Amino acid sequence: MSLTRTAGIAHDFNNIMAVILLYSQMMARSQALGDADRERAATISQEAQHATRLIQQILDFSRRGVLERQLVDLLPFVKEQIKLLERTLPENIGIVLDCAPDEYLVKADPTRIQQMLMNLALNARDAMPQGGVLRFSVERACIDPETHASADTSDSDSFVLISVADSGVGIPADVLPHIFEPFFTTKTGGRGSGLGLPQVDGIVAQHQGRIWIDSRPGEGTTFTILLPALTALPLVPTAPGIVAAAGGQREMILVVEDREPVRRALQSSLELLNYRTLGAANGREAIDQLARVIADAIRH
Repeated sequence: MSLTRTAGIAHDFNNIMAVILLYSQMMARSQALGDADRERAATISQEAQHATRLIQQILDFSRRGVLERQLVDLLPFVKEQIKLLERTLPENIGIVLDCAPDEYLVKADPTRIQQMLMNLALNARDAMPQGGVLRFSVERACIDPETHASADTSDSDSFVLISVADSGVGIPADVLPHIFEPFFTTKTGGRGSGLGLPQVDGIVAQHQGRIWIDSRPGEGTTFTILLPALTALPLVPTAPGIVAAAGGQREMILVVEDREPVRRALQSSLELLNYRTLGAANGREAIDQLARVIADAIRH
């Protein structure tokens, strides 16, 4: 199946999961349900979120994910990710950062870069079942574009280099050519979906970056990523977080969505937050709705 077709199917599933997620969240907040039913609705919501994350992985490796780029200084950003990993990885894995103080500016989607680093760290964790060292490094790199020519990467010769290295079991030579293939995994017992590293590869490609791997059985594995560098004023990134939905004051919101189940779910969610809504399936309907609202306002 082509990547374009895969991305199209993923988008369709995303729309389906959006409806399930919105209605399950509304049910979980309903006071009309008993505790047991609210707990079931919360479980549905959690599983829908898990499915949505899997869909995002598919969109990333098919290079169809939507990026929200901004200036990111990778040194403070990587430090924040290391703090998170120190709380989530096993205690027998030590984390080290090698980096000279400097600005390492790139234009990137912070959420996708965070996902990339998390996937590489979890892959390293699985390669060190008895513990070990996970080493991050960030540095500047100048690459000769003629030496490292690629139709899918940036024409820039100035990069920020990120490496993620583990002291684990390494990857056998016969496995290395397949690690970025979607759904390929050597993990048993249903522990791996085979989407983590393909997602990393897709995220790097969408940022016009480059990635390569150095691994030998028994000697560990190093992933090296190059992202096009920028020269600009430093911008300290903030880790993506969950923004609480704010209640309205009966303001009117126009929801434009071509799929009716998604549109109705969005309108219901907004109405629970004390907004009034209008729905439209396309741009023409949206213009007609706005025209009616303006006409009513003029008459009154």
